[in-house]
Amino acid sequence: YKIPGDISSSAFFIVLTALSENSELLTRVLKESELLNSTSDAIRMIKQGAIKVNDERVSDPKFLLKKGSSNLVLVGKKKAARINIK
Repeated sequence: YKIPGDISSSAFFIVLTALSENSELLTRVLKESELLNSTSDAIRMIKQGAIKVNDERVSDPKFLLKKGSSNLVLVGKKKAARINIK
């Protein structure tokens, strides 16, 4: 998945360690990566349809990112990050 051209200058790469064995909650990832200030902000943005993972809009606040995966996360129109879960 590619970062859209209009936000590529503000994109960055993040590696996070999953707390559970197989996956990590997207809301925690958004907070820990500092893409959003809090888990509540993450839940609100997901419910508003402002979060995409690998070009798919996320609508479930309990969305999980699998351990060992590399994901392109878009937050609104201005923030993007390539997030690796290890």
